[in-house]
Amino acid sequence: MTQQPSLHVATYRTGGCTVVELRGEVDIAAAVVISPYLDRATTPAEPRLAVDLSPVTFLDASGLRLLCRAHRRTQAQGGRLALVCRRPALLRVLALTGLESRFAPVPTLAEALSRLAGPGPVPPDPVAPVPSPAPGDGRTAPAPGAPRSGPPGRVP
Repeated sequence: MTQQPSLHVATYRTGGCTVVELRGEVDIAAAVVISPYLDRATTPAEPRLAVDLSPVTFLDASGLRLLCRAHRRTQAQGGRLALVCRRPALLRVLALTGLESRFAPVPTLAEALSRLAGPGPVPPDPVAPVPSPAPGDGRTAPAPGAPRSGPPGRVP
């Protein structure tokens, strides 16, 4: 059975790699459509997968989850994943979520395919330690029973 083309995703093979091109707004509704395509692309042993975000105009947490899942599945199979992204708004989302270092996006598909052409599987990403927030920087919860600070006149 041939799968009908989707408005949100296209897949094709080139140079021994699978390219999954995401399109338009990648939100929770699109994620339901896209997920099976990424799952199929990450099923073979040692997959070489390029995820092209060039035509993506919006990416929410559902889209980030899809990318992380594809990355985990690819690495579990001993493969490689390269991410194509040149849109400043999407690069900012990747940077703010700490995913820019995991994916190391490249601006062109040609660059992604070149990265995937190397021999052998990519070793798992090193887990970088997450710095602890400094005391009192607003990112830590007060100790139980400690007085809360806030705007004057406001009762916690």
